[in-house]
Amino acid sequence: MADQTTFSPDLDLALIVGSEKTRPEKERILVSSVVLRLASPVFAAMLSPPWKESQGLSTKNGSIKEIELPEDDATAMRFICAILHHQNNDKIVKEVPSGRTFLHVAVLTDKYDFYRALKFVLVSFLKAASHASPLKDRAPRSELRNVGFATDDLHKRQLLAWPDLLDFAAAAYLLNDCEWFSKFAFDLMAIHRGSSAEFLLDDLVSSVLPPRFAVLLGERALQFRLNVLKDIQERLKSDSEYHSPCPAGEFITQAFEDFVVKFHDTSTDDGFCKPLASLLYDLEDLAGEDRSFLAENCEIDEKRHEDSFFADLCSLETEVEFLKKRAVLCINLSLAESRAWLPGLRVRDEQQQEYIDRKGIDLM
Repeated sequence: MADQTTFSPDLDLALIVGSEKTRPEKERILVSSVVLRLASPVFAAMLSPPWKESQGLSTKNGSIKEIELPEDDATAMRFICAILHHQNNDKIVKEVPSGRTFLHVAVLTDKYDFYRALKFVLVSFLKAASHASPLKDRAPRSELRNVGFATDDLHKRQLLAWPDLLDFAAAAYLLNDCEWFSKFAFDLMAIHRGSSAEFLLDDLVSSVLPPRFAVLLGERALQFRLNVLKDIQERLKSDSEYHSPCPAGEFITQAFEDFVVKFHDTSTDDGFCKPLASLLYDLEDLAGEDRSFLAENCEIDEKRHEDSFFADLCSLETEVEFLKKRAVLCINLSLAESRAWLPGLRVRDEQQQEYIDRKGIDLM
């Protein structure tokens, strides 16, 4: 016997969701066909002639019709129906869903074209989920785990592990949301340790994201590390303005040298390489020291160190933000080749790439 969920007093349709392959029992969701027709062009067609018979609709249980949806995820469909029927007090929509559930929601949103009806709600859930990112408020290094959930004792919150970040990134990609796709993809790149090819081992994720995603993310992570090292080495050159004879100059030079040593030390207790997030934390600390150095007056010529620099030399903080922007992935033409059949995708992606180039993405 199927579990039953009721969302509307005007019951005239039962969605029989799931199959014995996906869960022990199917779920019977009682809804209003009027609501589904208004929210989904696909359901509007399914519930209208001549599609009634071909979709297997019947008139069991009196006037309530049934439609079988064996391939769909029951939890995701219940989540969507709760929102469409304004059941905001339902337990399923009171909390941010897991990355896997939200990805299933995105799959159904795309499949049944719920996007216009759910757009603002789904974006709000993506925003709420981003607050559980390990990079938000700088979670402790010890909690940058490779698998499972981590608990941030400082901020009393549960952090997203990389599989959930991957699911949220895939969901944002499917929903064609450039900003949140970029944020979750960057956070995924920052905390994952190991080969990026691991991202596409999951059947659901690989059905949504093109293989190029894993390749690009791995390339961007490596390039970011190399660009950071190159920048620090430039600042350590003997002819660099950072070689100030004053004590502050000696201090910042030593800080840069210590960073390079730490950069090359990639060993960890668990055998994995250090995540990119650990490098970002070190850069954040180093940028703070660099900022203080630039603002100080030199004890030799009594000028601010920043005023003594060449015009083309920017602060480490500015350079790191620039490098992070270059590492961002966008839903652009190179990444969206497998979705080229979608109407208007080329125009939207060109607009989104222009948005990234013009504004950038707030990544931390």
